[in-house]
Amino acid sequence: MERKNRDLSCSRYPQFSKQNNNPCSTDETIDFYAKDNDICSTEEPKKLINSLISKANNKKINLKGFIFLASQPYISQVEQTIFKKAIIMLNTFIDNDEFPKYIPTTTLTQLMLDGKTYLTKQDLGFQKAKEQYYGGIIYDITCKLPLQLFPNFSGKHYLGRTHKRKIKRLMEHIDEALKPEDSKNRLLLQAILIALEQEGYNIVELQNEYSSLNPFFKNLLLERLVLILVEKYFDIYIIEIHTNYHTAPAREKYYIKDYKHSVHDRMTVGTKTPKGLNMIESGGSIHKYITLPLYDIAFMIALCYNETEIAKIINSEYKLNLNSKQISTRVIDFFKGLQNARILFIKPILQEILTEFPDIKRRDFSEILKYSRVFYPELELFKIFFENLNFKQLKQVMRQKDFDWDNLKQLAEDLRDMTKIRGVSKSQWIEWLIKNESNLNICNKIGLNIKDSHSATTTISRIINSSTELIGRSKMEAVRYYRRIKTIDYKLRGKTLEWIYTQKFFLENIGFWNLNRFHNKFFGSIVSYEDLDSMDIEELIKIKHNIIKYLD
Repeated sequence: MERKNRDLSCSRYPQFSKQNNNPCSTDETIDFYAKDNDICSTEEPKKLINSLISKANNKKINLKGFIFLASQPYISQVEQTIFKKAIIMLNTFIDNDEFPKYIPTTTLTQLMLDGKTYLTKQDLGFQKAKEQYYGGIIYDITCKLPLQLFPNFSGKHYLGRTHKRKIKRLMEHIDEALKPEDSKNRLLLQAILIALEQEGYNIVELQNEYSSLNPFFKNLLLERLVLILVEKYFDIYIIEIHTNYHTAPAREKYYIKDYKHSVHDRMTVGTKTPKGLNMIESGGSIHKYITLPLYDIAFMIALCYNETEIAKIINSEYKLNLNSKQISTRVIDFFKGLQNARILFIKPILQEILTEFPDIKRRDFSEILKYSRVFYPELELFKIFFENLNFKQLKQVMRQKDFDWDNLKQLAEDLRDMTKIRGVSKSQWIEWLIKNESNLNICNKIGLNIKDSHSATTTISRIINSSTELIGRSKMEAVRYYRRIKTIDYKLRGKTLEWIYTQKFFLENIGFWNLNRFHNKFFGSIVSYEDLDSMDIEELIKIKHNIIKYLD
């Protein structure tokens, strides 16, 4: 899986010849992508790229970093698939207006000097703007807990800013409240937990349940909880709309200090505790806030680039002078840190890659992503993605018949459970061995895609030999051992050998010669058919002890 131009040093950037100064010019990019670009050698990737650029152009979203990366040839099928999945993800971000737009610092300064870049509730067009796209908002959350029970919370306000929809932001506050380490010293989060207690939730149980859910089911729970809270316990209003998110911090700080509002019919100013639920003034000077092309950054994270590499590309394509720390700060602002962003953006892509290419080898997987070594399959971040499983263990789990990404956590626990072998209980393995279940059937039942009997025999014997839970160096040795023990157990219950061999071991040809030959297959010279069939209880216990002691 050799890849051209893998080096990310800035020396390669000048080789990228731009067609014009508009990064979203659709007509120009169509011709550009048609030239000497392996990922665009088929119509589907080319259409995906140009459709995305056209959409970004219509919404005035800069994608210079994306265009640069799209110009670099990816010659392996897996790499091409990763790129396509990331494009689909970026499409979704643009459709949902997920991030504020990038505005150069010079333009930002001009906007602030020339006029207001936001609308308040008193301004014309405020109501209409609330329903359309905005770059940022200032929101007001009012607590409606009963005054007589909760005087420190009831009627008080919390002010904040976000580039997201107000309900989405409230869901994020609930998410923070359900993480015990986040909720101890923040009044709004305490109010949320009190409200949930009023609804009959046991908070410790709810927090434990929440921590065990995957992102999809976490989101479903948050959607259910936010409906409960906005119906009975909290009002959330937009009080100011910004065309771009970077103008919001200074206004948030202003409001937390000077917001005039009513608390139970008494006028007050400011929302910092004890007047309100804000713990700090927050906000910050607009001149210290540098807007960055977040769509480009999200796309690069989805392609496994780290903050240093992202800074190099952003600096080259946008003519900036950023360092990795500045990129890191913005990643924390919008994605709660690089690791969380990787879980959000990269994990679903890797899941699709592993599903689409089930036979991918570890060395190939490493080669694809080696320019960002964090995803070398033995390193910790890969294990964080996949329930602390390394690459080999994950592939092992994925081969199981009942595998699904949603139940990966349980399958991973089963794999680590020392009483289970390949996710299957020891008792089930012993049952298979006593029945002498065919090797191909066992392979199928534990999810191994093996078609020929020789490979199946080798595989099952290797599993048994490497297991500390099963006895035997091969399957046949294990069959002999467990059949001996099972035979003696049945004899201790008063059963005859004929009944045991025909009813439990499924011997079809009855007759002394057949019974004796069948008996010798797994008892050999240890004890004859006649002797074992006539033993009393003390003799049976003694021979069972000798069998166990011999094989131990």
